[in-house]
Amino acid sequence: MFVGYLTPLLLSLTVLVRGQLQTGFISIDCGSPVNFNFVDVDIGISYTPDGAYVSTGINNNISSEYAYPNNPNLAYPLSDLRSFPDGNKNCYTLTPAAAKGSLYLLRASFFNASDVITTEIIGASVSDTISVCLVNKGLGIPFISALELRPLNNSIYGTELGSPVSLVLFQRFDIGYTNGIGRCNDDIYNRIWSPYNSPSWNIVSTSSEINSNENGYRAPLEVIRTSAVPHNGSDRLEFSWTTDDDASKFYVYMYFAEVQ
Repeated sequence: MFVGYLTPLLLSLTVLVRGQLQTGFISIDCGSPVNFNFVDVDIGISYTPDGAYVSTGINNNISSEYAYPNNPNLAYPLSDLRSFPDGNKNCYTLTPAAAKGSLYLLRASFFNASDVITTEIIGASVSDTISVCLVNKGLGIPFISALELRPLNNSIYGTELGSPVSLVLFQRFDIGYTNGIGRCNDDIYNRIWSPYNSPSWNIVSTSSEINSNENGYRAPLEVIRTSAVPHNGSDRLEFSWTTDDDASKFYVYMYFAEVQ
């Protein structure tokens, strides 16, 4: 179980490596039929049904007008879901290979009509199992579409508060990239990156190889190859954001590479 919650801003670049990413991954297609296995050929990751991880809940399919293939941009695991009409708390139990003391990225996805909501937390497991629970707060029947666990290098995403402290993802940006959102084929941690650019910036990129494997963060080349500089070389690059909670503490992780 993860304990403690902080909210960081992650600025950078990430996504996925075909065939190399599976080690230690848990990828669950929540609500899928028994014995049904799906392989995302774009990123090379296999998704399995959730029956082995949870004993409660009901399998449901979303409306066909929103589902794949009528909606080809929707990830296949989001075409079904598991809902929990009974009980105040229902939990998935994950048993990762590395277990106690290891660092993980845990990602849950929820598809409601045309909106995909994805939440991420990074933290160290304090036991050999990790419980992911959906709680009924009186706002409707809880449900979940996909659940993913990714092992991380224990040397990254640290805080001065020590362990066990968890980081909740605020944003993860691919600076200088403007088309789409998703996962890179060369990101061994299978992180999801959002494109980001400013009208006051110039985008610069390179097709040359850049060594991004010298530390545990392993920023994917696909992300490192794009960047931004100010229109005027003497200006600054500025980021700003707002929060609903004045008590939030943000951790910012930035990647730099010379691409010119």
